[in-house]
Amino acid sequence: MIWYSLITSLCFVQYLVARGAKSTIFKATGIVLLLIFSTFSALRGMVGTDTWSYYSIVEQIRYNTLIGIEPGFVALTRFLTLVSDSNSLVVGGFAVLFFSIIAIFLYNSTRIEAIYLFGFFAPQYFVMYSMNGLRIGLASAIFLISVQFWRMNRTVLCVVLLMLSISFHFSILIAIAVFFLFVGNSVGLRSQLLRLSVVVSLVVASLSLQSYFSEQVATYSTFQKLGFLSGVSFLAKISILMLFIWGIPMPRKEIFSKFAICVVVTLTCYGIASVSYAGLRMLDIVAWVLPLLFIYSVDRGVPMGKRYSLGLGIAGLIGAIGVLRNILDSSGHGIASFLPYHFFWEVAL
Repeated sequence: MIWYSLITSLCFVQYLVARGAKSTIFKATGIVLLLIFSTFSALRGMVGTDTWSYYSIVEQIRYNTLIGIEPGFVALTRFLTLVSDSNSLVVGGFAVLFFSIIAIFLYNSTRIEAIYLFGFFAPQYFVMYSMNGLRIGLASAIFLISVQFWRMNRTVLCVVLLMLSISFHFSILIAIAVFFLFVGNSVGLRSQLLRLSVVVSLVVASLSLQSYFSEQVATYSTFQKLGFLSGVSFLAKISILMLFIWGIPMPRKEIFSKFAICVVVTLTCYGIASVSYAGLRMLDIVAWVLPLLFIYSVDRGVPMGKRYSLGLGIAGLIGAIGVLRNILDSSGHGIASFLPYHFFWEVAL
């Protein structure tokens, strides 16, 4: 458990560096931290509750067994199985790719993006998305760099990356919908055209993936019904963050509008979580998307203010404590719990 606590603590050290140091410094130290995480995740053995499933997926794809998962992930796995005969190295390669994509995000980042990355996203999702939910992790990392390129008006590259992210995990459509429907102001022509394009794209995607969504509904219906308290941790950290949005340099009316959007989206997902496990999946995604609505509504390079930066760190700390608690609770559960941590050569698979 000490290793998870240590690398999580390093995220907050880097968060402080990002708040006060020059761009070249916080990017250089950030790359070092990404290398540490990448090594920690890539060299793990049967660690992470979903890791055994990914070993099985790699094995099936290696021998051309038909498997009903996203085509982008299948294509990547096929490529990696050509490079290595070891399932351990292939699964480790997913983690390396995840942090390589995050490194691109860091390289292009403004100060507030780096603060968001290390104060909010990293302590909550680096371990989980590189050692457990590998498909959604890769999809999320690609999504993050896609919105950076959108902000830089590189629309074609943004669209290509969004399509790529969908090919790794279809549920990233939730992030795309929440971000692109609500990031702009309500009256601008560009925002209206953007919303229209997103709605049309989501309708087409939903029709194309109708069988997939039906299968997911059937799968989640077999899970045990969740209680009223399910998802409270997501509700808490999003609520905490909302206390720190009021000093952001944007019109007060727009802040109120985005605050209302965050409340409605969060409560909707929370309501779904009380009756279906799918709601927890949705909350997991919207929790890291909602802060981006505020960051990308301010012109690039304009300081967001110390209050919002502090809020990101506090909300990230609350989330990190929850993640560490879940890691501790996973000990002894299944054949691939997070504890004890060990290297892949200690378990030959």
